[in-house]
Amino acid sequence: MKDEKKRTLYLKVRVSPEEIAAIKKKFENSGMNSLSGFVRSMIFDGYIAQVNKNELKEFGDKLWRPLMFLQTKVAQLKH
Repeated sequence: MKDEKKRTLYLKVRVSPEEIAAIKKKFENSGMNSLSGFVRSMIFDGYIAQVNKNELKEFGDKLWRPLMFLQTKVAQLKH
């Protein structure tokens, strides 16, 4: 059964215009595609971890060469 079918209750929360603007801004920056999912995640997890894929790729690219060097040295030590 899909999650939407399990969720039959609504939760109403009163917020100010400034608060809804801040919520929407955080939601837009979260990369999530559902405001309901975003709010549930914030309630249950307390935070949204946002990962910049470009920065992660750059970090991985920087680590690749040293890791390959170490792999070669370990392989040499085995023989």
